Amino acid sequence: MVPLEKVEKSQLKYLSGLDQDDLKARGQFFTSLDIARYMASMIDPPRKPTIRLLDAGAGGGILAAALADYIAKIRPESRIEGVLYETDSEVLPVLKRAMDGVASSLKARTVVFDYEIRDEDFALARPDKGNERFDLSVINPPYFKINKSTSRYAGCTSDLYKGDPNIYAAFMAIVGEMLSPGGQMVAITPRSFMNGLYFKSFRQWLVHKFSLTNVHIFQSRKDAFKEKGILQENVICRLVRDEQQQEKITISTSRGRSDVGECDARVHKAHTIFDPSDDQNIIRVPEDKWDGDILEQVESWPETFESLGYQISTGPVVTFRQWDYIDRADEASESVPLINMHNVKRFRIQWTGEHKKDMRFGLLNGYQKYLSENRNTVVLKRFSSKDEKRRLVAAVHDKDQFPHFLIGFENHLNCL
Repeated sequence: MVPLEKVEKSQLKYLSGLDQDDLKARGQFFTSLDIARYMASMIDPPRKPTIRLLDAGAGGGILAAALADYIAKIRPESRIEGVLYETDSEVLPVLKRAMDGVASSLKARTVVFDYEIRDEDFALARPDKGNERFDLSVINPPYFKINKSTSRYAGCTSDLYKGDPNIYAAFMAIVGEMLSPGGQMVAITPRSFMNGLYFKSFRQWLVHKFSLTNVHIFQSRKDAFKEKGILQENVICRLVRDEQQQEKITISTSRGRSDVGECDARVHKAHTIFDPSDDQNIIRVPEDKWDGDILEQVESWPETFESLGYQISTGPVVTFRQWDYIDRADEASESVPLINMHNVKRFRIQWTGEHKKDMRFGLLNGYQKYLSENRNTVVLKRFSSKDEKRRLVAAVHDKDQFPHFLIGFENHLNCL
């Protein structure tokens, strides 16, 4: 057996000496042993004399170690070759000791494990431009936004997809390009790539290159990583290098990392997860059977909002950008109510002007492009906390509630 507990212990010792804020700034979140084992178990090792694995952003080596150990159990006859990318000079010695330990323990089981650590920036090096290909990759890439004006990573994957939504998307894309046909990637990342507008082009690249086979979601935002204060909503995805999407996708759920091996799994048709009527390639992940049944029922309806003549829009008032209109607005001025998320209650709009968060929008020069006609409208909160019991909150805005021709809707609301 590979001494995975020892690898994790070395990783935790390294982490204990680091500033957590600095790690977050660099987008480094280390994988726990529970999750590393689970991610490795999602892989189906091919029957080949030599299996090549890639770890982009290897950190302390827990993912590569867990994957090598799993391959050795399933395919003990195969030789394993690993290539690991890591640039943190402080963690490189930890990574090397971990891989030496993996090689030694597998040698005792007559399994050959050769590895190479490359001290290169994976996203900037673009190793996919060469001819090197891999069978498997299990990754926990860094997470941080890319400033297109100042970041050295801006445009680093512009030949693959448009935009710079986040560095983790770049890592996934480059890894994906380095996989052989039928190659598998398991990645733990933020959930934002599944439906974020800025990830549209990335999703288009993804669905043309890969078949999504598995998605694992965590019910808690706080329990996917051992570092404190991480509230990122993460998912684990398994993707197979195949231009044809398979017909069924397995969705599993756990509370956090401790029960990840005891998760509840359900199988859904691919058209339930990918909206066939939409060009956004949004990936919809039902959290339980009830969610899945609702999706199936909605997909069976013959009409859409568009076919019925309805148009959904986002509230045009971005508070911090139009603050001059809002800051000067009071009851004595020429102004109209501005509806915010806190005003949207179940089935009704509650705005009195007396709540400390209630706002008015002043009818100053240029106000017309920010305000909407005061008419009967269905209003939906665009955002909700994953820990909220009710994820969707909608209300009916009754035009007779306010004696105004115009009304303001803030950007965190969708209107129909």
